[in-house]
Amino acid sequence: MLIVADENIPYVKEGFAEFGDVITVHGRKITKDILKDADVLLVRSITKVNADLLEGTPVRFVGTATIGYDHIDIDYLNSRGITFSSAPGSNANSVAEYVVSGLLELEQNHEYKLQGRKIGIVGVGNVGSRVAKKVPALGLIPVLYDPPLAEKINHHPLFEPFENIINCDIITFHVPLEKTGPYPTYHMADEDFFFQIKQSVVVINTSRGAVVETNALLNAIRRGIVTHSIIDVWENEPNINLDLLNYVTIGTPHIAGYSFDGKVNGTYQLYLALCNFLKQKPTWDYKKNLPAPPFKEISITDDNPLTLHSIVHKIYNIKADDQALRKIVNKVESERGPYFDLLRKNYPIRREFHNTAIRFNKDNPVLANQLKQLGFKVTRD
Repeated sequence: MLIVADENIPYVKEGFAEFGDVITVHGRKITKDILKDADVLLVRSITKVNADLLEGTPVRFVGTATIGYDHIDIDYLNSRGITFSSAPGSNANSVAEYVVSGLLELEQNHEYKLQGRKIGIVGVGNVGSRVAKKVPALGLIPVLYDPPLAEKINHHPLFEPFENIINCDIITFHVPLEKTGPYPTYHMADEDFFFQIKQSVVVINTSRGAVVETNALLNAIRRGIVTHSIIDVWENEPNINLDLLNYVTIGTPHIAGYSFDGKVNGTYQLYLALCNFLKQKPTWDYKKNLPAPPFKEISITDDNPLTLHSIVHKIYNIKADDQALRKIVNKVESERGPYFDLLRKNYPIRREFHNTAIRFNKDNPVLANQLKQLGFKVTRD
């Protein structure tokens, strides 16, 4: 069996070697010719999987190590009888931690007070639900909006009307990209959307670039409707709009879900799916491969009175990702797309909060509860 995989899927050779030969390729360079003898194709979000790529190949299993699958032509796979699997929820916690780090960066370095503000969470699936659980630790009040999910659970009162979302201080998007159907999300945040929302709002997008219309956001920032923005996903990646990058408060290269834990979770979900497809018993223990976290324990003492901001940014400092992306403006046009991809390919290992224990030498119940809500382990001497 021949398996062709995106080279950015961690441990793909270690995990899938038991099934056959594994060839890794840059996700944008996977071609029909490369797949001419392949049985299995494993991708991430940058590979468009459709008839143009697969027609005439022997591929019978396609997996994406991502939550979303708008880059996959599901109808075509179904018509060909090709089995498909994604990795729902695999990097959801990573994205939620990205949002937390970004908001704390706004408070620490951009004079934006979080306490008591309302955050509208658009899309309350795997990612949005985790964001909703974490942000109260920052003093924020979550307002949930997810019409298709509300419809599924019989219009549960937990979900609020759109009018309440546009009156929030912060709006964060966690929806799949849907161009058709009853709830399309393509350019959900367009000129009309930005004319409706309240003045001085914060906009966060970690879903898909095309959920937020580039020019509409750019105009909203210029008019002062949007005072701060945290943008991880961009239209036309990897050839992003540099005008927008210059205006956003924090800009990153589509890495919100790139915690090492999240990426390996995605690999393992595909491994289990292929085991099921081949009717084989899983044998790979991916946890044996995981590196030790850089901070296994952080002690908080009288001599080391760390704040919530400093603790979170010690584990994940979003500012570093922002600074790395901004160097793209110094590249000639032909180098910008490859540089964007390179930032993703060479992304440093980032471990999630749950890998770190916070040890207190005296009671600090407020900070301890905040850290627990964010996912840290908390211990007391």
